[in-house]
Amino acid sequence: MQIRLVGGVMVLAASFLQIAEPASALELFGFQIFGEDEPDSDKVEILDPLDYTVSPEILTSEGKLRRRLLAASDVWQRRNEPASGSAGLIVAAKADYRRLLATLYTEGHYAGAISILLNGVEAGDLPNTSQLRAPVSVTLSVDPGPGYRFGTTRVENPPSGFILGSDWPPGTVRSVFASGDPARADVIDDVGEEAVDLWRSKGHPLAVVTDREVVANHATNTVDALIVLEPGQQASLEEPSVRGSKRVPPGFIRYMTGLSEGEGYSPEALDRARARLTRLGVFRSVRLVEGTEIGEDGLLPITVDVQDRKPRRVGVGATLSSLDGIGLEAFWLHRNVLGRAERLRFDAKVGGIDDVRSVSDYDYLASVSYRVPGVFNPDTDLEVGASAEQNVFDIYRDRSVSAYVGFRRIFTPRLDGSLFLDTSYSRVEDEIGTREFLTFAVESELTFDKRDNPTDATRGYYLSGEVTPFYEVEFESLAVRSELDARGYLSFGATRGTVLAARIGIGSVLGGALRELPPDQLFFSGGGGSVRGYGFRSIGTEVGGDTLGGRSFLELSAEYRQRITESFGMVAFVDSGFVSNDTLPFAGYDPRIGVGLGLRYNTGLGPLRLDIGTPVDRRPNDPRVAFYIGLGQAF
Repeated sequence: MQIRLVGGVMVLAASFLQIAEPASALELFGFQIFGEDEPDSDKVEILDPLDYTVSPEILTSEGKLRRRLLAASDVWQRRNEPASGSAGLIVAAKADYRRLLATLYTEGHYAGAISILLNGVEAGDLPNTSQLRAPVSVTLSVDPGPGYRFGTTRVENPPSGFILGSDWPPGTVRSVFASGDPARADVIDDVGEEAVDLWRSKGHPLAVVTDREVVANHATNTVDALIVLEPGQQASLEEPSVRGSKRVPPGFIRYMTGLSEGEGYSPEALDRARARLTRLGVFRSVRLVEGTEIGEDGLLPITVDVQDRKPRRVGVGATLSSLDGIGLEAFWLHRNVLGRAERLRFDAKVGGIDDVRSVSDYDYLASVSYRVPGVFNPDTDLEVGASAEQNVFDIYRDRSVSAYVGFRRIFTPRLDGSLFLDTSYSRVEDEIGTREFLTFAVESELTFDKRDNPTDATRGYYLSGEVTPFYEVEFESLAVRSELDARGYLSFGATRGTVLAARIGIGSVLGGALRELPPDQLFFSGGGGSVRGYGFRSIGTEVGGDTLGGRSFLELSAEYRQRITESFGMVAFVDSGFVSNDTLPFAGYDPRIGVGLGLRYNTGLGPLRLDIGTPVDRRPNDPRVAFYIGLGQAF
C-alpha cells in the first residue's frame, strides 16, 4: 500500500485485492477493516477470581538481572489480573521457583536464594488445597548471590576448526567459554549447538550433544563444564522422495531441489533446495525432512514435503488523487500453466480518469509475461514478455510497445543476475517535437545483497549494477546506459536500535546525441525513492523552462534511524540528486537537496513508512512539503 501527499495533494494506491478464495475478514497492518475478529485463544475465563498484590525484593544492583528475574515470574507478570482461586495462585507461585532458578543459572548465579511468601507462608510449604485470605499479599524475594565464572571448560570430540563463539555477534567477550568468563548456563547450551552445527556442516547429519557435565564449586565461585559430542557417521544424500503435491510432478520437484543421490550431506544444500522450491510460488509450504538413520550404504533419506497453492489468482486495485485523478488496475495470474510451475501473468492499468478531459490523455498499460523455471539448471529461469503503454508527463507524452526475452539466474543466496534482449518502439511528443524511436537493447544486471533484512536492514550492504548497450534505429544512435546502486548499514546498541544508513546512486549514458536518445533511456530524479521533498521525476536538466532527461545522474542519501519501542521508530534524512547533460555528473555539480523526518511502524511484513520532506532550495513548481507513505524503508 502506498499513500503520497505532494504539495497538499493526497494519492492513495490501494493494495491489490487478491482473490483466491472467499474472505470473511480483512486486516491491514494489524487493524481490522471488516469482518469479525478471530477468537482470541489467549483469553481464558478466570474461575473463582482471587485478588493479590506483589512486593518484589530483588537483592541486586544489576538492573538487567532484576528485569530478567521479574520477567521470569508468572506471579509478577500477571499481578494486574486476579488469580484463578487459591489453588491457581499457589501453583503459579510454586512454578516460579523453577523459573527464577533457571534465570539465575542462565545469568551465572549458582548460589542464589529464592523465597515466595503467600500471606507470610512459604508457597512451597502450602498444599494446593489451601485456602488463602483475600487479598493475598505476595512477597517475592530473590538473593542472586555472587556471579560465578568458568573454572575449567572442555569440549570432547569437537569438530576440526571449531573456535568457541566463532559465529557469535560482534562484541562477544573472547571465547565466552574459557576459564574466567561468566559461567552463564545458556553459554553451555549455545556452545554445544554451535559445535553440532559445525559437525553437520562437515557432513555428519546425526551429530548430537550426548552429555553436559556442570559442577559448581561454591568455595571458589567457579563452574567446571564439560560438553560431550557424538558426531555420528559421515553421510551422503539418498535421492529425495516427494510427497504432498497433486499438481506438480514429483520428478520436477526433485529436479528443482538440485539434490542428487550420492551428494555429500550439507545443511547449506538443503537450505538452497528449500529456497528453490519456495521461489516457484506454487507451494503453500515446503519442508525437507531428514531421516533419523543412515543406511548401510551411507545414504541419508530426504523427504520433500510440500502443499499445493491454488494456481490461479485475480487481483484488482485502485488509486485516487486530486492531482492524477482516478486509476484502476488489475491482474490475472496462473502459477502452474503446464504443470512445471510456469507462471503466466496479465496486467492492465489505466490512470488519470476524471483528471483529464480526453480519454486519449489517460495513462495506459497492458502487459503479459511468461516465466519458465529451471531451464539449464534449477537456478535459471526463462522469461518472455510484452507490453503496450502510454505515459503522459508534464513535460512529454510517451507511447510505446515493447517485448523482451531473457534469463534470470541465482548464483548464490546473495548473488543473482539477469540478461535480457529487449526491443521497443516509442512515439514521443515534447518541446522538441514528435519523434519516433526503434530501440534494440541488451539489458544485464548483477545484484549482491548482504543485508540482514531487505525491508528493514540494520547491517550489511547492497550492490546492484546495470549495463545496457542499445541501438536506436531511427537516428542510428549506438549507446551504453550504465547504473550503479550501493547501500550500506551500521547499527549500534545491544538490540541494534540505532542504525546509520547511506545510499549512492550513479548512472551515465555513453554515445549518441542527447536529443536523439529515447527519453526512457535518460535519467531523472526526485520522489520517494530518490530525493524526498520533490515530485516524481521532477529533477532533470533545464531547457527553456522545461525539465528534460539527462545523460548522467548522481544521488546521495543518508538516514539516522532510531527505534523508540518494539513497534515504533523515527528517522531523520537528507537526500540529494543531480542530473547532468554531461557524461559524468560532476561538471557544474549543483544538486537538489531534500531534508525531513519520518515515522516507522513495524507491521511484521516490514516497517510502514511515513516520510515528510521539504526542498532546501525550492523552485516555483516544487511543493513546500511532500509526504510519502510505503511499506519498507526508503532504501
